[in-house]
Amino acid sequence: MTCSDIKEQLFEDINRPDKFWREYTFYKDAKASALSQESKEELIEKSIQTALDIYKKYVKDYAGCSLEEWLAQLSLQVEHRYFYEQYEIQKYIALYVPSERTIVLQHKALNKVHEFIMQNDLCSMFSMEEIRCIAIYHEIFHHIETITPGIFTASNMIKKRFFLTFSYHTCCSAASEVAAVEFSRLMSQSGCHPCVYERLFNMALSADVLN
Repeated sequence: MTCSDIKEQLFEDINRPDKFWREYTFYKDAKASALSQESKEELIEKSIQTALDIYKKYVKDYAGCSLEEWLAQLSLQVEHRYFYEQYEIQKYIALYVPSERTIVLQHKALNKVHEFIMQNDLCSMFSMEEIRCIAIYHEIFHHIETITPGIFTASNMIKKRFFLTFSYHTCCSAASEVAAVEFSRLMSQSGCHPCVYERLFNMALSADVLN
């Protein structure tokens, strides 16, 4: 793709409605689900509401806190990693490690995105600092899921449809991602949907292989 093609695609993505990105996020993980369309739409709606509820609760508790102060309040560490472990799929910017209460920030991925932005004259459209914040807030939500008893995206659905083991766990994962994406957008106050940054990352990966 030329620089013009890339910009055109990203402008199109930026202007897509929220509904498009919520369904995009959900169906990435729930393709094999046996749930009805109506049930899937309900899960998406409840996941968005969960993100909004968590956002309101924690913004009230931590009003005025910076991202670093949020991490401290939640007793979370950030590991700055500059390599991929042999067993890792090389396609993430950040991930949460529950057993260590740690968010891993992958600088190889961030550097690849930065190079792609510079090479294609996208600096006026995207901020590396915003990408970093969105990625960390996304993982903060996954941490909050682990410390919030009965949170919809992590437990209620499993209890409700335990007999649809494969389909249900798939939907639970998808709902969790929808909520995490929504939470990261609310926290970052970005005018650009987090999924657009995912598209940007995928473009950067397709342009070159992470080594």
